[in-house]
Amino acid sequence: MLLSNRFQYDATRPIHEIKAYLVRRISGAIIRKRQTDEGTRRKRPPFFCQLDDDLPQPHADPAEIAEEKEERQEESQRLWPLFIEALNAFSPRDRLIILYNLQGHKGKAIAEAFKISRGRVSQILGRFKSSLNENP
Repeated sequence: MLLSNRFQYDATRPIHEIKAYLVRRISGAIIRKRQTDEGTRRKRPPFFCQLDDDLPQPHADPAEIAEEKEERQEESQRLWPLFIEALNAFSPRDRLIILYNLQGHKGKAIAEAFKISRGRVSQILGRFKSSLNENP
């Protein structure tokens, strides 16, 4: 439907207004079609992962599985103080926002709960992620 209810056809309307409206609508449709085909119109790029990365293989040695699990635990124990240090650099309210996010709450729900804008939530989470990336 090219003509919407917002722009009713009227024979007395000047032709340049009708032409400008149609050019805007058609060019917008062409751009949206091209973006959809290229995949740039998506909010997030598609994410592909293999689910069997963390699953033990049936032919894997139980000793190797236990060793890998122990290595992961040692790595998390090494990184835990860095995580706490980065978290303590924020105000108590910002810490709560970060922890809500880590629990799986969406940014919109967090913004509504704390009565702040969605952009502010994104800013706090971005600062936290960048502070984690600064630590080796």
